[in-house]
Amino acid sequence: MKEIVGFESSQLCFNKEEFFKDEFSVDGFVLRYRQQAGLESLRTDLGMYLKVLRSSMIDLINRDYADFVNLSSNLSVRRSFDELLEQTGGRMARLHEVRAQKQYLRLLGSLPGYLDRLQALLASADDPESCDPDGDTLERAASEYNQLTYALGHCGEGAALVGRLRPRVDALAGRLQERLRAALLAGLERRDSERLTHVLRVFATLDQVSVAEALFRDRVVEPYMEEAISPAALRDSPRGLRGLYDNVLRFVSERAGLLVSVTRREHGTHTAPRYDFLVNAVWPCIVEKLEQQLPAIFAPGNPNTLYERYTASMEFVERFERACGTVSSVERLRAHEAYDIFMKKWNLPVYYQIRLQETGGALESALASGAAGPAVWLALQRCWSSGVFLRPLTHRFWQLSLQIVSRYATWLTDRLAAEERQSGEMSLEECVRHLAELAELERRLDSFLEETVLPALPGLPDEAVHSLRASLATGRARLAPLPARLRSLLTERLVAAAAEPMRAVLEIPRLYRRTNRDPPAAASAYVAAMVAPLRQFADTVCAGLDGPVTAGHLTGVATQLCTLYGDKVAQVLTSVQKMEESLRKLKKSRPGAAAAPAGGTDDDKIRRQLALDVAGLGGRLTALGLAADRLAEYRALLALVAAADGSQTDGP
Repeated sequence: MKEIVGFESSQLCFNKEEFFKDEFSVDGFVLRYRQQAGLESLRTDLGMYLKVLRSSMIDLINRDYADFVNLSSNLSVRRSFDELLEQTGGRMARLHEVRAQKQYLRLLGSLPGYLDRLQALLASADDPESCDPDGDTLERAASEYNQLTYALGHCGEGAALVGRLRPRVDALAGRLQERLRAALLAGLERRDSERLTHVLRVFATLDQVSVAEALFRDRVVEPYMEEAISPAALRDSPRGLRGLYDNVLRFVSERAGLLVSVTRREHGTHTAPRYDFLVNAVWPCIVEKLEQQLPAIFAPGNPNTLYERYTASMEFVERFERACGTVSSVERLRAHEAYDIFMKKWNLPVYYQIRLQETGGALESALASGAAGPAVWLALQRCWSSGVFLRPLTHRFWQLSLQIVSRYATWLTDRLAAEERQSGEMSLEECVRHLAELAELERRLDSFLEETVLPALPGLPDEAVHSLRASLATGRARLAPLPARLRSLLTERLVAAAAEPMRAVLEIPRLYRRTNRDPPAAASAYVAAMVAPLRQFADTVCAGLDGPVTAGHLTGVATQLCTLYGDKVAQVLTSVQKMEESLRKLKKSRPGAAAAPAGGTDDDKIRRQLALDVAGLGGRLTALGLAADRLAEYRALLALVAAADGSQTDGP
């Protein structure tokens, strides 16, 4: 270091060698040179010396940079440190071994003392003259037993002393178990909640919660359930399975209720949160007895019987869950293996298949007979009715509801397609009935979800309700085009029926040409025949339809009827006009031809008859409740005959 700092001490007020002395002291250094040079001069020289040191250090690092970088790899003390660590580790391991041996000997030496104290406590607990109402002796004995168990566990079975003491340990453990079992049963018999609290706490201290629960099941629950859940008990119960479940719940309330209340206490030292006698002792025994003694209640052969038994069983489960009292206890119940076994015993898929066959069979029979509308609604209601619907099958019954609507739409679509290919099979009455049934079904489907489905599904989340509503709208979409197709078919049939007598208009020229008949004074008979199908439709066929619906049908029919009738009238007028022109040319070629008769020519009579017929048609349409003068087709027809007749014919 002295060689590195190339700076002479003569230039400073102090000797730089002072810093390298072992006995260097800051206080002594300042005191000495303050008297010689003063504090200000000392401060200045120290600052100068610091700058020299920094500069020298930088030069040293720059000059020997590689040595600094390789400093860690060139150290020669690593092996020494490793040896030292190895020696220290060996000594620590030896120390740990010695301590373990001391602990082992200490525990081994404590075994006889634990046994003596445990034996004395058990003897005191067995003494009939001892007064131990709170079970403190048993708690102390359990504490000693736990310490004994801990010591035995750490000593191991290989020690000779442990081998000699093992029979005595087992005997005392058996006595302790017998005493605890007797105390628990005595507390249950006397309904002594304080004693039960102490005994259960002892079982918990010994980590034998399951032992206490098993004891309660074997000695208390099992004998009761053996009689309460049996074919004889079911046969003798006035309320059948519900009465049997009532007896089971009475046991839960009266016999197991004390244990439940004791284990639910949540204050002081009385807390025993690890116990759940209803879940771990009572419920498995109930399920086991139902499986063994009453397997027939799970049979799905008769759906009505299964429905009653299933609903009674689910009500029993709900009441049992309420008896559990806490959310955590209910969660443990639902996670229990016996709970899963009980739920899987109910063969609900088979039940649904039977209901599907019943509902589907009735619907198909109705479709085959043609009475589809009421059967569809009855099938929909049946899916969600009490006596059929089960909550776990919600998705299946909802799917069936959509399938019923779809089946009806498919059936009616096929009927209409067949009718459109080969007309004449579907009567007007049937068309009207289908229209009425469709309208009624649509009206009921508007409230189907709110009034039929949701009351059977209380507590359904809003998201699920929205999903149901969307799927129902999708299913109903297949019904939407059917009313229009039915109305079109109905109109076509009515027009065809009304057009049949219309052919008589073509015979009018034959009636008046060269027959010397009197001029017409009234409409032809075929006019009444044309309107007769519409009158029958309005009076009888449409009795089940609303007034606006009937008027709408009649208006459409009247429109097409006027169009067809106008074509035929125009055909007759064209023929008459051609005949007139021919006769006119003939008269010109024969100057001596006779004058026209006083009543008018035959062609005038024909045109007059057509005008009367058109007016009569308008009057009869008005009698049906139709404003004929508002129909563009009728007004065009009226104008046609008026122009041909040479005079303005008044409308109806």
